[in-house]
Amino acid sequence: MSEEMIHALLVVSALTLTSCGEKTAESLQLSPVSVASVAISDTVLLGQPVVFKTTCSTPTPCWEFERFEITEDGRQYNVKVFARYDGRPCIQILGSFKANSSVVPKERGTYTFRFWHTQKQSLDTTVVIQ
Repeated sequence: MSEEMIHALLVVSALTLTSCGEKTAESLQLSPVSVASVAISDTVLLGQPVVFKTTCSTPTPCWEFERFEITEDGRQYNVKVFARYDGRPCIQILGSFKANSSVVPKERGTYTFRFWHTQKQSLDTTVVIQ
């Protein structure tokens, strides 16, 4: 290997190591991610949790689960899943992760669970609380 090639490899290695170590608050991203699928029971007994298991799509595999945002509007639960990305270099292919949560409705009846998919679309399902 020539001296020029060795020098080029050392420069690239140094830049890669430096960029991998730099994580600043400015590079941190937090965003809702698309819920691609949900596993949830059709019926649940009053007082028991309604458990939902989501699979979420991410722009790259470097995004990680951050939190659920669950709001209740009457008999409808609106669920958004948020992910974070710390800005480190990442391969440019789609990624995914699984995240689980639950709620405990206080009354019997039929509830709608609306999982955020995109700005204009959601995955909706109903659960009967007996």
